This record gives sequence, C-alpha cells and structure tokens, in this order.
Amino acid sequence: AAIPADLSSWAKLRVLEASSQLKTNGAALRRQFAGDSDPMVRAAAIAAIPDASAATEIDLIVPALDASDVVVRANAIEKLAVASPDAREALLAAEQRSRGDVGMNDARLAAIRAIGGIDHAERESSLRPLLADSDPVVRRLAADLIEQNLDRPRPQITPLPVVRPAAEYVEIARWASAPRRASIHMTRGVIHIALLAGDAPMTAWNFAQLAKRKFFDNTTFMRVVPNFVIQGGDPRNDQNGGPGYSIRDEINLQKYTRGAVGMALSGPDTGGSQFFITHSAQPHLDGGYTIFGRVLGGMSAVVDQTERGDRVETVTIDDETGAP
Repeated sequence: AAIPADLSSWAKLRVLEASSQLKTNGAALRRQFAGDSDPMVRAAAIAAIPDASAATEIDLIVPALDASDVVVRANAIEKLAVASPDAREALLAAEQRSRGDVGMNDARLAAIRAIGGIDHAERESSLRPLLADSDPVVRRLAADLIEQNLDRPRPQITPLPVVRPAAEYVEIARWASAPRRASIHMTRGVIHIALLAGDAPMTAWNFAQLAKRKFFDNTTFMRVVPNFVIQGGDPRNDQNGGPGYSIRDEINLQKYTRGAVGMALSGPDTGGSQFFITHSAQPHLDGGYTIFGRVLGGMSAVVDQTERGDRVETVTIDDETGAP
C-alpha cells in the first residue's frame, strides 16, 4: 500500500521501525525517508537498516557520514562498521570529524566503538591516545574497549573532574534541605511530582534548574513502553538529546516502585535532562539509575494514558507547601 504524503514525523518513525520486518518494500521505505527534512526521521531511516542489508544499502549509509546532524552521522557510522568490516580509515576519519561536534558526542562514541571492534593490528594504537581525552566518556569507553576487546589490563584513566565552585554546592545543599515539588503540564493533564532532594540533591536541583530555564517546554514523551516507563526530557525528541553536559549519578536506597521518577542514562554518569516515570515496579532498575522523584498525582489519569509523542507544555517547580 502507498504511504500517505502527509504523515507526521512520529508516524514516519513507526513506519520505519516496522520496515525491517517487511520482506518486500522495507528498503524502499528507508530510501524514501532517508532524505526527509526532519533529522529524527533521517536518523531512524539509517538505524532501521537491518545488519543483513547494510552492504546492499551502503549507498544510503555513506552520504549520511557527512550529515550535519550528529545522530544521523552516529547511526551511519554504526551501519558502516557492519557493512564494511575493513573500513578502518573511514571510521578514523569519522572519529576525527566528530571531535568538532558541540554538546553531543554520539557520533564520536559510535566511531570509537566501531574502531575498537575491528580486528586490526593498529587497533590498540588507535585507542590508547583516547585514554587522555578531555571527554570523560571517551576516556572510559577507550578503557573499556582495551580491557574487553584486546584482553589487556584495564588502563588507569583520569576521574571525572569537579567543575562546580564550592559556593554552588552550599546553595544546592540549602535548596535540598526543604521539600520540593514539580508539575509537568501536558496537553493531557498535569503530573505532580515530589522531588527527592534529600536522596538525590544534585539530580533534583539539575531538574529544577532546567525547568526554570523552560528547557522542557514543547518537548515530548518520546518513549512509551506499556507497563514499563514513559520517557521525556529530550529537546531532540529522539532519545538522543540532552542539555549539553552530564551530571554524576546519585544512586540511593529508593526503589523503582510504580510512579518512580528516574534519570535516563547511556552509561555511568551520563545523565542530563532525560528522565522516565515507571508504570509499575521495576526492581531490576534498583541501584542502577538515580531516583530523584515520585509521582504524587496524575498517575492514572496522565502517566498511564500517555502516548508516544504527547507534548509537554511546561514544567514548573512549585511551592513546597502546595498540594497537588
């Protein structure tokens, strides 16, 4: 059947996610959407290429290596590594180019993973210099790849720096000493949240500061998994965006019961703005992701009814004595 020309970006994503299961026109759909005006759709078109088809769809992958959008480029790098196991030079070039990306390291990390996965005599010499990189996530990834893929002792790397002045820690501690609440205002209704500032002061503070900056305005809950979580806080709306910085994890003794608010991660100490709310108890998440809030109101009426792409109008930090 023909695909309507007026599909929304979210509808195109759903079509692309199903394309890998189609035996006939899946490749045609990916080709159709690879040039879409929305980078979220273009990135999804590349990501949807099955590994078994990567070599035959290389003409979609190679142009995307020069994309201005970092996530389109990251997905193309991952697929290139599958399509051409000997593409070391192209991957090294992609890693070098990605060093100029501002605020997002996705493409660079994808290139480093691919370089570390290729069995090549110079693989270790490509990874060792990254142990002293200015990006702590790059340092950790290089150490992981040397240990896991090269079967070497884990290298020592410089730990995460302390970048906040002492006065800011004092301010956060004072702020966290009082009860704090937030409200997520959506077209569907309002989700009222108690911020667990005592258990996760830095994370709760970060969420409050982003809300006060209107960072969350007009974002969406871009990930919805029934009986698991809804996830939002991404300015790109594709699960790849963030505020341009990372915060440290604050693993605490709170548990992921129904209505827990947690910080989404792509590895240790990589939280920023993306957060999730659990539909039900998820004990396997305990101790792995910072819990910094709990839903006080709007669970059944809003959280349970939220669909992928539902819009957040704004997030407010409320008077701590106010009731939902």
